[in-house]
Amino acid sequence: MVETFTFSVDTRNADLFDARFARLQSACEVHNCELELTYLGRETRDVKVLNEQGKVIGTEKVDFDNYTLTYEEPEQERYAYVGVMHRVGDSNILDVDPWFKSTYIDNTDDYDIDIPDEIYKVDLVCEHCLSGRLVKRTFVIFDFEANVFFQVAKGCLTGYIYFNHNRNVKDDFESLESYYERSGGWQRVTKTIDYEEFDRLCKVALQHYLSLEKLEYVSSMTAYYEGVSSTHRLVMELLENDVEIKPEVEELYPEFINFILKDSKTDLESMKVMMEENLVPDFKRGYLIYLAFKFLRYWERKDQINMEEELKKASNYVGVIGDKIETEVMYYRSTHFETMYGSMYMHFFKDNQGNVFVWGTGKNPEFDEGEYIKIKAKIKDHREYRGTKQTFINYVKFESVENKNK
Repeated sequence: MVETFTFSVDTRNADLFDARFARLQSACEVHNCELELTYLGRETRDVKVLNEQGKVIGTEKVDFDNYTLTYEEPEQERYAYVGVMHRVGDSNILDVDPWFKSTYIDNTDDYDIDIPDEIYKVDLVCEHCLSGRLVKRTFVIFDFEANVFFQVAKGCLTGYIYFNHNRNVKDDFESLESYYERSGGWQRVTKTIDYEEFDRLCKVALQHYLSLEKLEYVSSMTAYYEGVSSTHRLVMELLENDVEIKPEVEELYPEFINFILKDSKTDLESMKVMMEENLVPDFKRGYLIYLAFKFLRYWERKDQINMEEELKKASNYVGVIGDKIETEVMYYRSTHFETMYGSMYMHFFKDNQGNVFVWGTGKNPEFDEGEYIKIKAKIKDHREYRGTKQTFINYVKFESVENKNK
């Protein structure tokens, strides 16, 4: 699609104009698209001068350069941004962009795109400018036409993703007609990545959670609004104080590693790199601290989770809707949520055959987990939830069965 428009540039914005045109030029070269800029001449205009309060205090004469720009935007996306890759020890970590992961990698119905294993071992070099200079960070791009992944340095990145971010080129250039005072100029800041030992960080995080009366994770946002310390900050303070790792943490640690590798939805290749190098870059630190929380939350419920997996296979619908039943069941969990009418509870039971019963009610009898109960009820509905056939009951009357608690 070819676009043509005419615009003016306040000459005080000349540096911005040069930078924006250079980016567009790079993008058109990469995508082999048409680009033509025509200079129409300079004119002088009277421009209002404003004070700090925004009031007009006079006018001044300012030069404006006029242009016509013709450019072609590619009809189909050829390149997609995959993520940023960092050097960690002798290997690489690829921090995959969530949009690319959900749109292309996880979408196996429409795409067959897998990140190659060798990308975690290649040298970090720019495959666009071919400078040959080894760097500590590159940006990974996927080329749909050639069906390959490749790396580019930050300066070369724009050409590939310029058209992929709904950039309005016309607005980019027409906005240069207005000038806003800029002071201080641009300052290049080079960020130094800090590293922690993988084993040490994970064990300290586990130890922090185990020291709590109630397992909880406090995000930085929650900490800010509630005026408390975030979990990340507390764990880092323990690291700085060189806290001694307790034996129970050492004993639990192999289970945590097993959880990461088998049970958790993690970027396994990057995780394996960090384990192998025993290094965690600071941008992955918070993620591992959260994974330790996720693991312990799973560990607290693992017996129940295993039981629910078994119930998924065993449970069948009981009786006919409208039937009255009388049976013995075991209580195994409850959930609750708030409605406009007050609190609503869902109590879950199973019988000796593994059939699941669900009682939705405003009552909360607070059964003990594993408690056996004799119930009289009416069958309200049959529903399947996440692969488990569930029999919903109402008009429930119950009494505890002695000597059958866990």
